[in-house]
Amino acid sequence: MTLSAPAFAGPALDSLTSSAGGAEELLAPAPVRAAANYKPTRLNWGYTLEELRSQGTYGFAWGEDNYVLRPIFGRGSYDPYVKNFKAQPQLMLETVEGRSWPRIPVEATLDHFSVVGEGPHDRINLAREKNTIYIYGLDEEGNYTSLDSVEIKYLYSNWAGLNKQDRVAVFDKSFFMVPQASMDEDLWGYGYVLSEKFPVQPATGLPQDYVELFRENADGFMDFKPKAYSLALGLVFELQEVNDGAGAWDVRPMLEAEMQEAINDSLGARTGFLPAAAALKAVK
Repeated sequence: MTLSAPAFAGPALDSLTSSAGGAEELLAPAPVRAAANYKPTRLNWGYTLEELRSQGTYGFAWGEDNYVLRPIFGRGSYDPYVKNFKAQPQLMLETVEGRSWPRIPVEATLDHFSVVGEGPHDRINLAREKNTIYIYGLDEEGNYTSLDSVEIKYLYSNWAGLNKQDRVAVFDKSFFMVPQASMDEDLWGYGYVLSEKFPVQPATGLPQDYVELFRENADGFMDFKPKAYSLALGLVFELQEVNDGAGAWDVRPMLEAEMQEAINDSLGARTGFLPAAAALKAVK
């Protein structure tokens, strides 16, 4: 369905559709008009950080450390050329021993992106040329060592191949919902990478969206989003339970009355997270 301007009424319209060339060109799932007899799908978070850090990684060595590049994804945006949403491609650089650095947008690797650690062989440079990422090590004297290279499409296709089992049915549609952990500003966030019918879309080679459901706060505790939206796929995630720092969410189709709130949420990035008790109360 093509959503017309009235369906996107509100101040968020211009910002949301500027890259799409206007609201009349923005394709998105049609929200349902009222709550029908939909039985929501329950998602119980049962993943550890260690499990999620091992998903779809590409390994290389520098000095005494073994590193991995892990493909991750940010919130989707609309691409008018393919008439579909694309999750923002990003990377996590980590060591096998457990050190992690904040997420790196793939676009940032068009220039040398340097990660500096604690030892003489901890400085890693990533440089993107067309569709390949070149990996360099830099020692204390400023000498570069070519370590490896990897095609971006390989990272994504490998990620997709490892996550073919994460299929979830919501009402009459099938979605891939792949759990993801990613670090931003030294704090971990957790949620699902989303794509309809396939782990990555054939036209783009990417999933369609990412919805972050809970994240670490500055005090080391978890904050939760009472209600999160995927505008790309017309889905709503409602928090139902919190146990031992993890949660359970009901997933259902988006209602027409929720559309404006979903638009505002899509523009708000990482806002709206609350401590567990407050988040559960906000849902009721």
